[in-house]
Amino acid sequence: MEDLDTSDESVRDPDRRAFIATGVGATLRVTGAMIFAEEVAEAATQSSANLLLYHLDGTRSERVIWLMEELGLPYVLSAKPGMAGMADIKAAHPMGMSPTVVDGKLTLVESGAILEYIIHRYGAGRLAEAPSSPGYASYLLWLHYAEGSAAPRIINDYVSRSIPDVATLSPIAGRQIGGAGRVLNFVNMRLGETPHFAGENFTAADIIMHFPLKLTRMWGVDFSLYPNVAAWFDRVEGRPAFAAAMAKGSPNGTAPPPGRFQPLLAPTGKETAPHG
Repeated sequence: MEDLDTSDESVRDPDRRAFIATGVGATLRVTGAMIFAEEVAEAATQSSANLLLYHLDGTRSERVIWLMEELGLPYVLSAKPGMAGMADIKAAHPMGMSPTVVDGKLTLVESGAILEYIIHRYGAGRLAEAPSSPGYASYLLWLHYAEGSAAPRIINDYVSRSIPDVATLSPIAGRQIGGAGRVLNFVNMRLGETPHFAGENFTAADIIMHFPLKLTRMWGVDFSLYPNVAAWFDRVEGRPAFAAAMAKGSPNGTAPPPGRFQPLLAPTGKETAPHG
C-alpha cells in the first residue's frame, strides 16, 4: 500500500489521519476475513478421495474408519491381514503405527491428531465442539483422556493381572492393578450426567473413547456394574456409521484376545477413585 500524501492539509490534520487509518484498517480486516472465509470454505469442500488409511483389524485405526463413515467422506482403505499389513504400515511411516493416514505428501500418525486433522481439514468442523460451545472443555478432556489416561491404565491393568504374584515380583507393575476400575468409574460417572462425553452431542470424543472401553468389555468386565457405560455402548454402536465402519474394518468380527480380567476387578482400594 502506498504512503498517504501528506502534502494535503486535510491529511496532515491528526484527526483526519486517524479517521483515514481507522478506515483503512477496517477495510483490511474485512478483506482479510473474507479471504480467510473463502479459504475455509474451499478446504471444507475439498475431496479427501486421496486420503489413504492403513488399518489393522482389532486396533485403534477402526476409529478413523468410523469417523470417515460419520462424516461421509471418501477414503481408500489398506487393510492387509497380519504381517503383510504391518509391513505396509512400516513402509509408510517409521513408527509402524495403526492408524497411519496418508494425505498427499503428508503422512500422519496418532489417533487424536488424525481425527482432528480430518474434522478440520475436510469435515468443516463437524463432530467437534466449537470453542464457544458449552461442551468444548469436556470435548477436549475426553479427546485427550482416551489415549493419555484411559488406554494406558486399562492395558497396564490387564497386563499386570496376567503376571502371577505380580505385587511380589514387581511392586511397580502391581500398582497398575485397579487402573481399569478407576477409569470405568470416572467414565460411568460422566455418562450418568450426559448422554455423550462432550454433552448432548455425539462427537469425536465418543469415537476416540470407544476403543479403550471396548477393550475392557473384550477382557471380561461385567458392564452391569457400569450401567451408564453399557447404555452408551448401545447408543453409539447403534449408529449406522458404526455398523458400516465395523463391516469394513472388522468384517470377521473381533475375537477377544487370550486372558481376561480375573478376578473381575478385584477390590484394590482404587476402584472407587473417580479420577486417575
